[in-house]
Amino acid sequence: MGRFYIEVADRHGGLSFDGLALKRILRSVLAEAIGSAELSVAVVGDAEMQQINRTFLGRDHPTDVMAFPYSTEEDHLEGEVVINADEALRQAAQRSHGAEDELQLYAVHGVLHLLGYDDADVEQRKRMHERELSILAAWGRALDS
Repeated sequence: MGRFYIEVADRHGGLSFDGLALKRILRSVLAEAIGSAELSVAVVGDAEMQQINRTFLGRDHPTDVMAFPYSTEEDHLEGEVVINADEALRQAAQRSHGAEDELQLYAVHGVLHLLGYDDADVEQRKRMHERELSILAAWGRALDS
């Protein structure tokens, strides 16, 4: 089994979540796809996410998740996933699952992007979303789509 170092930083503080469970889920996703990884996960709020989105993509609004690959070698990945806890809270209020489930969905989505998944068109979005739901279901997280 490969080496997977995952750091989770909660810079939001307003959404309670199990960081160890999040790491386990992400480690399982990485282990299926790559030999080793170093991953940083930052949980932020709307203001910080908007600033990051503006700085890196030129979009002046918050978004749910952003992924930044730092290094991708043949069997090693380094990257960062930034997750918007405020968006997770808003979306969960409109769905039948909790905010922690939504946060985990965003984290998995970001890691899949780092692993090469894309959601630029309808078919890619469908494939990626099905993969996300499958991963989370394997961990006992049943999300409505």
